[in-house]
Amino acid sequence: MIPVYVLIVGLLWPILLLIINSLIKRHEIKVYKRQQRRARLDFGTKLGMNSPF
Repeated sequence: MIPVYVLIVGLLWPILLLIINSLIKRHEIKVYKRQQRRARLDFGTKLGMNSPF
């Protein structure tokens, strides 16, 4: 017989991991967008805008 606390932890652990994963993912997306904005401001032009291709 498996103890009840093991079952509870086993059932709640994946849910906790999903929540943590989504929070980390949201943070990484926010950091990426901030870096892209900063790079666009620093560079000042659009790459390939005047490209003949």
